[in-house]
Amino acid sequence: MADDPEDVAGTCENQPMRIWFSEDGERYNSAWVDEDGSEHVSTSRILRRLPSTETTAGFLIQYDGEERLDDQGNPVAWYLFMTGPTRFVWVREDWVPNGGTTRPLERCDGSIVS
Repeated sequence: MADDPEDVAGTCENQPMRIWFSEDGERYNSAWVDEDGSEHVSTSRILRRLPSTETTAGFLIQYDGEERLDDQGNPVAWYLFMTGPTRFVWVREDWVPNGGTTRPLERCDGSIVS
């Protein structure tokens, strides 16, 4: 994971993202705006929840209709690790053995109307 708190790939100013869960807690939803201003919404089922604390949480998801494939030809699944109240990183399941993550992103509640 990136150690520099200033090394954030997506912020509420440059790439706002909103994250929310279904009422039953079984589905993950996200909405974001690309750099070109286009809005996107994705949903996925939660495959696995990880132990959480007051400041960290994580879970494994697979996006509905995921077309990206891992080296074995399977649709990729993603761990989302909340590294703080608003910061998170993504880790593809097949990246785990090598410790790869995305640069940190920022969760922006209320930045996009659902």
